[in-house]
This record gives sequence, structure tokens and C-alpha cells, in this order.
Amino acid sequence: MPIGLTELHSKFVANCIKYPVILEMLSTELGVSIESLQALEVGFYPVHQSWIFPERDETGKIVGLMERFRDGTKIMLKGDNFAKSQRGLIYVFNTGYNYYDKKKWVRVSRNNPCRLCGKSDGCLFPEGEDSNPAAIVCVHESKGSVRQLTLGYLHILDAGRNAHRTGKSVLIQSDFPYLVVEGSSDVCAAYDLGFMAIGRPSAAGGMSLIRKLLEGKKACVIGENDKGAGVEGMESAFKNLNDSCASVTKILPPDGIKDLRVWKNQGLTQDDLIIFINTYGNSDLDPNIFEDAVASTIAKCWIQREKTKNGCVMVRNYKGSWAEWNGNCYDSLDKEMFRGQIYSFLEGKKYYHKNTNGDVSILQYEPTKAKVNDIVDALSQWCPIIDDPPKWIVKTEMPEPVDLIVFKNGILDVNEYVQGRIKLYNPTPELFTFDALPYDFDEDLESDLWNNFLMEIFNGDDERIRLLAQWFGYNCVPDMSFEKLMLFRGRPRSGKSTVLETMQHMLGDRQCCETSFQSLTGSFGYQPLLGKLSAIIGDAKSPKSGDANAVLEKILHITGGDAVSVNRKGLPELPHVHLKCRFTIGMNDLPTFTDHSRALEARLNVINFPNSYVGREDISLKIRLKKEAAMGKVINFALRGLWDVRTSKGFLMPESSLPELNQFREICSPIMSFANECLEFSDYGLTELFTTKDQLFDIYKAWCGQQGRQHGFKESFCRNFLAAYPDVSTTRKRIGNLRQYVFEGVSITPEAFKEYFGQ
Repeated sequence: MPIGLTELHSKFVANCIKYPVILEMLSTELGVSIESLQALEVGFYPVHQSWIFPERDETGKIVGLMERFRDGTKIMLKGDNFAKSQRGLIYVFNTGYNYYDKKKWVRVSRNNPCRLCGKSDGCLFPEGEDSNPAAIVCVHESKGSVRQLTLGYLHILDAGRNAHRTGKSVLIQSDFPYLVVEGSSDVCAAYDLGFMAIGRPSAAGGMSLIRKLLEGKKACVIGENDKGAGVEGMESAFKNLNDSCASVTKILPPDGIKDLRVWKNQGLTQDDLIIFINTYGNSDLDPNIFEDAVASTIAKCWIQREKTKNGCVMVRNYKGSWAEWNGNCYDSLDKEMFRGQIYSFLEGKKYYHKNTNGDVSILQYEPTKAKVNDIVDALSQWCPIIDDPPKWIVKTEMPEPVDLIVFKNGILDVNEYVQGRIKLYNPTPELFTFDALPYDFDEDLESDLWNNFLMEIFNGDDERIRLLAQWFGYNCVPDMSFEKLMLFRGRPRSGKSTVLETMQHMLGDRQCCETSFQSLTGSFGYQPLLGKLSAIIGDAKSPKSGDANAVLEKILHITGGDAVSVNRKGLPELPHVHLKCRFTIGMNDLPTFTDHSRALEARLNVINFPNSYVGREDISLKIRLKKEAAMGKVINFALRGLWDVRTSKGFLMPESSLPELNQFREICSPIMSFANECLEFSDYGLTELFTTKDQLFDIYKAWCGQQGRQHGFKESFCRNFLAAYPDVSTTRKRIGNLRQYVFEGVSITPEAFKEYFGQ
């Protein structure tokens, strides 16, 4: 039968008691005291010429014997005649050292024999415990003993009484935190410094035993400055003890010092270590080690550590696309760039892994495409933005986003500006917007170059300049309430493109996009308008007849603030989006839309550019004006216009724009031109005038033939006529012997009858 570990250990310890020089050699080699080796009950195995260190469980029972050879090699003792060794903890066992070594022993007698072997020669019991001793020193029986004393083998008969006498713990009581170290030599070094320590058998070993041993106690984990295992072991032990100890801290020795033993041998004192623990002790988990490898845990760590400022998350998912706050507003993130940020964050990271026994170890986190996909999906807990920007992410007392303009140096309150006051708020990621002007706000900046330029191209017309200022200001805020668009009309080289490009540079590239009538009718026509304040259609040509209706419909939807469906290339379609961009169109001629209901006319601002500078262009002017606008010298011109349009509650109609609007009306609605020439209408609410549908369509066909226009079908004409003149009604009247469909409230003029019907 194999020899038990406790009995075997007692024999090894006896060798050191018999030959003290054995421990002296080890003491010199390790740089620790003989007393610390004795306290640890180090033995010696003559056959292997090795020192034996007992490893114990949380109850103090020896579960393994570790051999240390003279070259520093360490292995667990094994052999056919020995009980199997298991890994345990290295610590000074309390039983006997606080009580029994100092206890007065009484020899057994024939009347009071040994309670263990039954013999009455040589064995001892504690004085005063002759009838029921808590312990026995037996000179005959070593099996089951906890250690060997000078007089024999110590056996604990009543562990409860023993625990009471020795502090109710297998650990010696200490006024300091228990140190958690790696290996036996550091336990001895701690003992020499006046600390009680528990040695782990390896960097990650013995974790469940440590938790049980130190439950409810104060602890300090001391790592080792090695290639990483010592730090990892420190973090693992700290994590295992974090929820079970009354308090736990962790420290590393100073740079250049490997472990506690080396530190002590370089002059560390008890007071030094206490001060160091109090000064540098850290009670926080390592941020580079994840709580676990679950995607949501890692996503939360990334958000909290990398993408949160003042409690607000700075990366957002807006309907399938990622955006990140840049310090003023949000920037769209390329999908691969976004994933790259996560890969970069995961580089070198580790995570805590809990096994079935509850032990926590540290493993390397290996990112893969599938894992990153899961992390991205998990971010939906914190990052989604449902409503269209601009919007406040959190509830706030701040003004509505339509009343704010973001500058580099703050957020301007437009309502305060209208009242004649300047108020700037600090930039914040709580405002979800893609729009920010690319310069600081300065209320004193002006551009004489810009003001002089406008006076020249508009021949000093204050109304044109005032409307332009209103329009520039309207484009600075995400406010669609006026439901307007702008048309710049003028001959080539009249200044249209210069004004357009100045506005673009005032707003900045990220606030503007350039498009065309043709692009708007494409499958992805709305996509470039997402997150923009201004859409520029420069040097535009009238859309083709087949595209005109589609272009008109799209412009009316956006200008009117209606929700639209945005088809995006490579991304899911957005079924319900309120775009915030205003259209500014530059043309040599008026657009040839067909708009019988005059919906576009009601939303159109027109500025006529009366001059042409062909052959006398200032080729540097456009560059200089763009530079002034990009420096913030035009924004106050725009802000005065914004103040004007809001206080006036609408846009100015310059007298010079009226001919343009009349001409536009005739182009968009030939029915109105026809009506102006050929029809007369009743006063509002009266129906004494009427004409049959057939007569009205016949004269319209004749008029179109004279004008060179296509008349279309009768039903289309009737529908468009009613759209243009909603006060006209339809009914049936008896005319002669027939009941005919008629329009009430309108009739053909005698002059038109005569010209087209010869009557």
C-alpha cells in the first residue's frame, strides 16, 4: 500500500530536524530565512537529494509534495510507493505554530494511555486535557499526523477546538492583508517581512482553493515582472478573489525587479511594502481583459472605453450606416473602416474564462470575421438612431435642432440671434447631426468683396440682394417649414455659378451636394441628398420630356417636407425619410416642366441675373470669393437673411422676379396661357357662365395648333384644367334636346369664338 503524503512528509521534515544544515543550504540559495523554511515545513528527500515543499488544500490537508532540486528544477513527487501528488497551495499552516509549539505537554501513563495508539510510553497530551485532549503527540504512529514535532507526530483529534484556539482558520492571523504570490520562495520572503502569504503552484493554478481559503479576508495579489505570465497570473488571481474577499488589491514590483523574493533581497522592508501597497495598490479589473468572450460583453466594452464621452455614445447606426462624432458633428463611417476599428481594439486582448469548477483563467481572444460580425450586431443595443437627423439623442432643455447652427467653436442659437443676442453652446455628441459649418463663428467678420460683387451683378437692386441673403440663411438650418426652392436665371457669365459656389463654400462640402435633373430620376437619386442642407443643380438644362414629370414630383416631395423612400446602393432601402435639403437651381432659361396645378410655382423663388460678363470676366474673383466664404466672412450676410425671413415670416418677392414667374407659369401650364387668351371666368361663387366640355376642348385643340403644342386627350385636358382652376365645377345641363357635360363658372370669350370657330 502506498505511503500517505502526510506520513511521507513527516519523514522528510524529520531529516531537516535531524540535519539542520540542509535548510541552511536552501536558505542561502534562496535568500530567505531558515525560520521561514521551517514555518513552511520544508523537508528533504535524501534519495533524490531534493527539498520537499508541501502543497495543501483549503483545510490544511497535504495534497501534494513538490520537489526542488539544487539546479532549481521543480517537479511533483511521484513513485510507486508514494500516494499520488496533486497541485495545491503553499502557505504556513496554522495548526501547531500558534499554539502547540508553545503548549506544555504531559506524558501519558498506564492510567491514562495514548488516545491514538493505546500505549502508555512516550506519547504526550496537552496539559489540562487528560480526559479529552484536542491533540496528541504520538511517538509510535505517524499516519494521519499533520506534522512532526521534536517529541513525535502531531495529530489533531478535535479540529473545532483547534480552530478556535488558532484563530478559526488554517491561516495564521495577520494584521496585514494576506499576500497572494506565485511559488514557495515568495511565501518565505513574505514570512520574513512579517506577512502571511499563499503561494500559487503556477501563474494560473490553485484558483478555487485560494477563493475558499481567503473568503471574507483582505488580500493583496503580487504579480511578477516576467514575459507576461506573472502579470496574467496576478490578473487571474485578482479576478478569482474579487467577489469572495472582503477587499483585494493587486501590485507589481517596481520595474527591473522580478518578484517579491528579489525585491526583499534588494532591501525591501515591511514598512516599504505597506506604503507601496497603499500607494500603488489597484482594485480595478484590467481593461484589456474582457469579462467573457460573449459578443455583447465585448461590444459594451468597446462602446464604454473607446466611444463614450460624458456618458454619451459617440458612434451611431443610422438606418444601417455607421457614423461617428468628430468633435462637432457626425461623420459617416465606411463599413470596412468601422470594422477595422473593432479589429484594432481587439488586438492583444484577452478574456476571463470560467471552467466548470468556477476557476477563472485568462485566455487570448482571437478575433475572426464571424466574431466581429456578432460584435457589430450586438452594438444595436446602444447605437441605433431611428428618427431622421438632426435630432437630440437624449431628452434636453436645449433648443430644437432646426434652431441651431453648428460651428467649429460652438452651436449658435438662432432664436437668440433673431433677438439680437449671440449665444453659443458647447458641441456635444448628444446632437445627432451630419451638418457643421467648417469654421468658427465670428459676428464681426464681413466680406467687402462679396458685398461689392452683389451690388455690381444686381445693379444695386436691394430686393435681389435681400432675397439672396434670405436664401443663404435658409440653407444654414435644417428648416423645411417655408417649403421653398430657388431658381437663379441669367445669361451665361452672369454670376450664377459664382454665387452658387460661394454658397457651397459658406456651407462647406459636407452640407452640400451637387446633383442634376437626370440624377434625381435615377434609381439612387435621393441617396446623395441624405444628411445635406443644400442640393445644387448648376448649369442645369431642362429635363427631357420623359423625365420632367418624375423630376417635378421628386422636387415637390422634398421641398414640401414629405417622406420619401430612399434606395441606397449596397445598403437596405430606407422606406420613410424626411430629407432636409433645399434645391438651388442655376439655369440660362426657365425649366420646361408641366405643372397644371401650379404647385411648383407656389414654392419657387426666382432671382434674375441681369448682366453678362462674357469677354470681361475677372478670372480670380470666384477663387477669392470662395476663400472668403470658407473663412466665415459670408455667414453673417446669411444670418441677417435668416433673421429677415423668420421675422418677415416669408421670402421677399422682388419686382424683377415677376416677369420670370409669369413666364414660368405659361411654360409650366399652357392651359393657363390658353385661359388668359380665350376664356372668361365668373366672380368667386357665381356659376352663370358655363361651356360644354366638348366646346372647351375643341377650342383648346385649335389654340394648341396655332401655338405648335400637343393638345393630348380630352380627359387629360379636363383633369388638368380643373387642377389649374379649382373654383370651376362640372355638372350636366340640358342644352336644347340634349343633356351635356359642362364646366360651370367659365365661358369662351366672343373674340376666341370668332378667331377659332369663325363665329
